Amino acid sequence: MRDNIAFGMSGGRRKERVDRLLSGTGLAGLGSRMPQELSGGQQQRVALARSLAAGPSVMLLDEPFSNLDPELRHRLREAGRAILESLQMTAIFVSHDQEEALSLSGRLAIMMNGRIEQVGSPSEVYNHPATRAVAGFLGDANFLPGEYRDGRLQFELGSVAAKSDLSGAVEVMVRPERLKLDGDGGVPVEVVHSDYFGHDQLATVRLPSGDAVKVRLQPGRHFEIGSRTSLSLAGDVVLFPA
Repeated sequence: MRDNIAFGMSGGRRKERVDRLLSGTGLAGLGSRMPQELSGGQQQRVALARSLAAGPSVMLLDEPFSNLDPELRHRLREAGRAILESLQMTAIFVSHDQEEALSLSGRLAIMMNGRIEQVGSPSEVYNHPATRAVAGFLGDANFLPGEYRDGRLQFELGSVAAKSDLSGAVEVMVRPERLKLDGDGGVPVEVVHSDYFGHDQLATVRLPSGDAVKVRLQPGRHFEIGSRTSLSLAGDVVLFPA
């Protein structure tokens, strides 16, 4: 495997550079193994290390971590980013994993049906999606009907100031983390479902209209299924044509 990784290298200190790549891709101590002695995930990491070894000015990485378990995927993601940054290398990273795309990129492009829909920083694209399709694709999103006129939005969660070039009927996008359960002066809702992820949880509540929305909560909060509470807006909204 060491010879495989070093194949495209030029210059000196090859052993040191191979050792660094083996360590950075989670393959330390496996340098003497043959290809048939490696798992599919290990073979994938060898391919990544071999590509990095050549020292290209630009790399195209097409879902390089897709066959790895979540923990290893996370570790390799961090290691790969550190290696690319240390080499000051530009990389185009292709991924269908939204979390991966947001956490790895300095600049993010959303492509749909062969067209680039939006380009910007991860924060910009997530918080200010250019289209409804981008909003729905990149992370959880709630969509509710509303009416917007003269800088004021009226929708089921109340009347709020908003900025938009639109007027009249609109579709209101609210991220789950922009909502608050058990808030003062909120809309009455019923908790109908909850998904617990450890670091946070995603509760589904039913509005008086019958529409269901998702609310992101801290792991310590707990609402029984069927319990009634109140829901209020705790952040910005984005408006799209109805």
